[in-house]
Amino acid sequence: MIVNPMIWFDCGDDDPIGEILVAADLLHYVVPQYRAPKTRAYMDQVFLNTLPLDFRQQCRMDKTPFVKLCELLGEQEVFQNQSTCEQTPVCLQIVCALERLGKYGNGASLGSLKRAYGIRQGTTSLFTARVITALNDQAAEMITWPSHEQKARIKADLVDDDFFCCIGCIDGTTFPLAQCGKTYFDHKYRYSVNDQVICDHRRRIVGLFVGLPGSCADITCYGQIDIRKNPRVNSGEAEYLLADSGYPITTTIVPVIKGQEARQEANIRFNMCVSHTRVVNENCIGTLKTRILSLREIRTQIKGEIVTQDMERLCDWVIDCAVLHNLLLIRDDCWDACDDEVDEGELDQGRQVAEGE
Repeated sequence: MIVNPMIWFDCGDDDPIGEILVAADLLHYVVPQYRAPKTRAYMDQVFLNTLPLDFRQQCRMDKTPFVKLCELLGEQEVFQNQSTCEQTPVCLQIVCALERLGKYGNGASLGSLKRAYGIRQGTTSLFTARVITALNDQAAEMITWPSHEQKARIKADLVDDDFFCCIGCIDGTTFPLAQCGKTYFDHKYRYSVNDQVICDHRRRIVGLFVGLPGSCADITCYGQIDIRKNPRVNSGEAEYLLADSGYPITTTIVPVIKGQEARQEANIRFNMCVSHTRVVNENCIGTLKTRILSLREIRTQIKGEIVTQDMERLCDWVIDCAVLHNLLLIRDDCWDACDDEVDEGELDQGRQVAEGE
């Protein structure tokens, strides 16, 4: 307990409570301040010399794409400092952010990173915010609608599947929230946000819409992002996206046929062709959630009077994960579920449950 001895006055013997209040007002700290031990030994001695598989599990990518990512983001204004006190090396800031992006649950907590890297929780949060800002600046370049040349290549590749003028697929998914979000309670009895993902035949994300509650159906979300009204998308050509049965039939959406008509033999074959082609979108979403595990449970809180700011932070988080997905796809850094360690006992238990069902 620290008291300022230069400011003190007598409240009189008749007012002991007043003396206590004055003394409390003069305190800088009511308890001794704890200073967490800090060290860079882990970064200098362990991380840079780790095995490729361990590095991949930690940063969710190989070392070569990581170096390229550091070079790309290091040029951003958010990492430039004009003061005499230099920033922490960009690579360390990116590592801390990737740790938070690549984990969920307690593994993504600020406390766990503080113990691992010897930096304070506030510093870890600052590092993450800088990387999020830098990645967000790349979103306009990395998540773009296909150009005329790209559309021509996509159409040519999908001709073999008997889909002419198809330029991609659309599907919806939900990202659970670690904290209660009031109106974001969904049909799976959890809190989540809905995300509409549009990708091409190579799993590159070309469109993203996030922010509506997880309880919203895909048809509702599609009504909010009607691509027919987007001049960048609507080029006047007969181009369309493949989708599941949750979407309406429009001039830009070709979904799976549902209802009684789906039992007709011709429609059965049609649905099989659509499902076979649009499975790439499910793979895209699966890869996104498997590589960037924080999307399994986003820790951003949506609360109170600053709900708009909280939603902006959450949307930036999801968008930046999509930017990372596209960046690594360009670098041919594909992700597989086997890249994460899986306990053989859990696999055996899962097989037994599946057999029991």
